[in-house]
Amino acid sequence: MPSSFEGSGEGAGRRGRGAASRLPRGAASLRGLERTLLGSRMPSAELACATNGWTREPLTDACRRCGATRVRLESSEGGCGECRGRRLEVAAVVRLGRYAPPLSRWVPAIKSHAWKDMARRMGRELGLQVRDAIDDGRVVRPDIVVPMPVHWARRLLRGIDHAGQLAEAATAELACPCRNALVATCASRQSGRGRAARSSNSGRFQLVSDPAESRILNWMSMASRAIGLPERYPVARKQSAWKGLNVLLIDDVRTTGTTSEEAASLLRAFGANSVTLAVCAVADAPRRASLHRARNPSTPAIGGRGWSERGAETPPEPPRRC
Repeated sequence: MPSSFEGSGEGAGRRGRGAASRLPRGAASLRGLERTLLGSRMPSAELACATNGWTREPLTDACRRCGATRVRLESSEGGCGECRGRRLEVAAVVRLGRYAPPLSRWVPAIKSHAWKDMARRMGRELGLQVRDAIDDGRVVRPDIVVPMPVHWARRLLRGIDHAGQLAEAATAELACPCRNALVATCASRQSGRGRAARSSNSGRFQLVSDPAESRILNWMSMASRAIGLPERYPVARKQSAWKGLNVLLIDDVRTTGTTSEEAASLLRAFGANSVTLAVCAVADAPRRASLHRARNPSTPAIGGRGWSERGAETPPEPPRRC
């Protein structure tokens, strides 16, 4: 029969082993809390671009009207097969590339991991791409830059206003003012939805006249929509503020174009002369993606790791931080 000394030693050993096994779990929990409060440790954007050898694509690789990838031998007169014959509120689209690696990994990480360094890098590249498009005569010079709005609750949870970061960096290259003129309401988000669901999601934006009005609407949009209050802003003041302006909309990804078309329609309704959309990447429709890949076998698939062109309508986002 073991002595009391031996029994107490075995108990202490079991307690020690239990404490040791809890240490990795505790460390993992602390790392998760650190990522939530302080953000993820992301690599340098310059290093990521240099390692992948990434550069902006030529302007001629995309359709000027909708930003879809042009396939070989396709006529560019009147747009591409996706937009030819369609009425679009957006006058032109400028992009950095297709929604394919590495952009399909980097751009969602800007939102999900608050990768501000990459947002600034992509914004600078977007500004340079727009400047090249202006010199080439593909788009008009913008008078003002407007970021696509993000709802205040989503911006708070993510820890970043990704479109705002892109717009600020692009503005520095274009030497024109940036203005948060649109406010997102409480409609359902676009991320993770199929192309059909994205196309039917409307009524998500309101146009404001000054930053103070924007701040008020950010906090009151949920209550006003819940009780069904109509818009009571001075229409004449909005129209005079936007009349004759050439607007550059900034967003991260264009998938179906529903978001940009709604925002452009609102700006045009209040007097804007033209609206140009600038995005980091354009996700092609499945039929165009398959056609492009069939004619260009060396190009990567549209989505990131674990996503296939066949049967998938929209690429998934990486795991969210919040």
